[in-house]
Amino acid sequence: MEPLIRALHEPRAYPHPVKDIRLIQTHISWIFLTGKFAYKIKKPVNFGFLDFTTLEKRELFCKEEIRLNRRLSPDIYLGVVSIKKREDGYFFGNEGKTVEFAVKMKQLPKAACLTNFIEKGKASPSLMEEVAYLMADFYDKAETNEDIAKYGEPERVFINIEENFSQTVPHIGITIEKKVYHELREHSFNFLEKEKGRFFRRIEEGKIKDGHGDFHCQNIYFYKDKVYVLDCIEFNERFRYADVAADVAFFLMDLDFRKTPSLGHHFLNTYLNITGDYGLLSVLDFYKIYRAYVRGKIGSFELNMPLSEDKKIDITGKARAYFNLAYHYLKDKGSPKIFATTG
Repeated sequence: MEPLIRALHEPRAYPHPVKDIRLIQTHISWIFLTGKFAYKIKKPVNFGFLDFTTLEKRELFCKEEIRLNRRLSPDIYLGVVSIKKREDGYFFGNEGKTVEFAVKMKQLPKAACLTNFIEKGKASPSLMEEVAYLMADFYDKAETNEDIAKYGEPERVFINIEENFSQTVPHIGITIEKKVYHELREHSFNFLEKEKGRFFRRIEEGKIKDGHGDFHCQNIYFYKDKVYVLDCIEFNERFRYADVAADVAFFLMDLDFRKTPSLGHHFLNTYLNITGDYGLLSVLDFYKIYRAYVRGKIGSFELNMPLSEDKKIDITGKARAYFNLAYHYLKDKGSPKIFATTG
């Protein structure tokens, strides 16, 4: 893949004028930013929970990414494009042998990302309300059926939890402390076993949907007076078929991570007022722990990429912070309290 990736740093590879090209790399993707458009290429990797190791699979999941993300951002996700190899190099176009596929998107400005609003202190309660209205409508319309509902069963949720802990064993002592690992593991398994009724009630209430799966601040944009939510999970249904509480918890956890819990309160209060789904509170902390742990795990995976020492230190610190946040949710229960008010 290296010759292809090098070639896509050249403006001549693109079917439109390009002045500057910037590459963003994740553990599963290369994203080329060209100014007007972004091109996302899937890495040929297999992490167990995703498999992009063949060209056919990468094409399939590119198509799925377009289909699923058009539910929330139809004017951003433009289509799947092929990358061709010719005698004179690699090009996006119709001539030559197809060697790779990419998701073509409109490129949104970095300043439009919610993370930028937060960093500059410009993320307001009204913005949180806009996100809440968008997502409440999305979940109301999201598909659910008997097969999807089964993913809310404790035994199905257990699969995701067990995978998290088994895949982070090699990172104990690096990004997660041994004590934190074992206490979070014990709590998660105990909650699934002892509180099964909560999960089955959520199924009965019809709250297991074909949702987003990666609903956090970096995937939310405010652009030209409109909210866009990008980059849902396309590669594995069991991460997307879930209780809507798991998505809500992801967003709230990420706002906690960014030291803006008050924004999370505005989002949650608005969402609950719109939907009346107060039952999600019964599993919210469980899923906040789960989501924080997932982010710590992903950060741990990123350490396997070729990185500078400074970048490794940064990623390690961030992964530890997510694991520690999960542990904070576990420990910050406090003693029961009664609040009395008088008029």
